[in-house]
Amino acid sequence: MVDLNDPAAWAQRQYGAVDLGDRRLNRRAVLVGEAMARRGGCLTGVRDDAAASKAFYRLVTTPPAEAGGF
Repeated sequence: MVDLNDPAAWAQRQYGAVDLGDRRLNRRAVLVGEAMARRGGCLTGVRDDAAASKAFYRLVTTPPAEAGGF
């Protein structure tokens, strides 16, 4: 269950230990999780602007993420 009172803390708990081979990707995973939590698990949280949307798609098409790292 998403803690709607603190999406940042929830995302950190869920994705903070992820290892995608690059600390920027690891941080992006947490930020994407936070954005989704703020929108009730919906991807619209990462589509609010072009840069966030592009970052999300780069994240999920990165080889470690594709292999289940995310």
